[in-house]
Amino acid sequence: YSKFEDVVKKTKYKFEVTLKKGTMDYPRVHTHALMPQKKLVKLMHKCSLLLCTSVRETQHLAGIEAAATGLPLVVPEVGCYHSLEGNKFGTKVTDGNFIEALHRCDRDINPREYFLDNGYDRQSCKKAWISLVKEL
Repeated sequence: YSKFEDVVKKTKYKFEVTLKKGTMDYPRVHTHALMPQKKLVKLMHKCSLLLCTSVRETQHLAGIEAAATGLPLVVPEVGCYHSLEGNKFGTKVTDGNFIEALHRCDRDINPREYFLDNGYDRQSCKKAWISLVKEL
């Protein structure tokens, strides 16, 4: 969480964070436990973008789901973002500067159609996950 904590400490943004377990103790961070998909979608509709600071992701389903709700993404070059154009879905962070990327992300962009046009519909994602699990 160090990269995310750095963003929290150095900005004045409010954050909604969903964690598998535990909480984060920062005044501007509201932590959520895992929740049903419908509730998660409602939460995403209250947000202005999705921030991912992960160093590794297989596909990054959270970002794909966020894009499906129309949220722009600020993400590193992990998972599916290697092959996608960052300016088409938000901002791809290639230099590690997430704070600058948050400031320059176009919040008026809607990445839903871009993801759908590039094979990230529900069936394609499901098929990719099934294939990945079979390889393990």
